[in-house]
Amino acid sequence: MIEAEAAGALHGAWSCNHRAASCRAGSALSSNRLLLALKALPWHPSRHSERTDTVDKTELAKLEGYLRRTFANHAISVRARMKKNDSAEVYLADEFIGIIHVDDEDGDRSFNFTMAILDVDLED
Repeated sequence: MIEAEAAGALHGAWSCNHRAASCRAGSALSSNRLLLALKALPWHPSRHSERTDTVDKTELAKLEGYLRRTFANHAISVRARMKKNDSAEVYLADEFIGIIHVDDEDGDRSFNFTMAILDVDLED
């Protein structure tokens, strides 16, 4: 819906620029509508300052519960990182096994779990 409004504002500003004589009085209004419409688009730089890429204690507990249920293993723990708050560390007992990153770009909050498997870990 926001993108449709932005498209409408863009169209209004474009038609105003091409009918300059009849639209001078409304050009300030059209410019404001255009600016507000552009700010609503996900790719506009002002949207990035509104993002909340931090993982709080409540989300850490939810993520830990989800992973424990999914993998049927209560030895899994999700811990906050020391210097970064946009991700969390995943452990199996005391062994680090991966990172969970927050993905908050397109308005839908999701989490990406990344686990590296070294070739030496595959040897029996």
